[in-house]
Amino acid sequence: VNQAIESLTGENRSDIVGNQADIFLELGVVNQEAFDQAIEACRTVLDEDSVSSRSFQIQLHTPKGQIDAEYRVASVPDNQCHSADLVGTIRDISDRVAQERRLEQQRNELNSVSKIQALIQRIIQSFSEAPTRTAIRETVCERLVASEYYKGAWIADVRYEAKGLSNLYTAGLSEELEESISKH
Repeated sequence: VNQAIESLTGENRSDIVGNQADIFLELGVVNQEAFDQAIEACRTVLDEDSVSSRSFQIQLHTPKGQIDAEYRVASVPDNQCHSADLVGTIRDISDRVAQERRLEQQRNELNSVSKIQALIQRIIQSFSEAPTRTAIRETVCERLVASEYYKGAWIADVRYEAKGLSNLYTAGLSEELEESISKH
């Protein structure tokens, strides 16, 4: 038990040393699921000759709040080269996990932008099939609403002299919203 564990638990080293691993469960540092996962990892490392270590991500509840951590357990061979003892480590990986979440969000955003761009390209290609300006407007509104990204769409001409809209085309809008738009 080092100072990092003291800081992690908010407990003195002397209160932790000599206890079983369930002290971390009793202190509320880990929940039952994480504790059971750690015990299973220890059993796997002890029981399977081909497995010398096991690691997984857990969330720890510390006096400073919740952190993401990596728990790793490894066997320590004795003199006869049999796995008899284990050593466990806990490493704060909160920064890495936060970065991974940001990257995942960016990937999702880029994927959405890519899909929207493909939708726009399909709409633009359909312009050659639409014989009139009215047909183009209807096609654009209908295709936008048919996609997973838009619930409603409208296109209109702005009348600067009369300060309003004309030639309004809509798709997916409620009657109330359509009426509200057409009044402007």
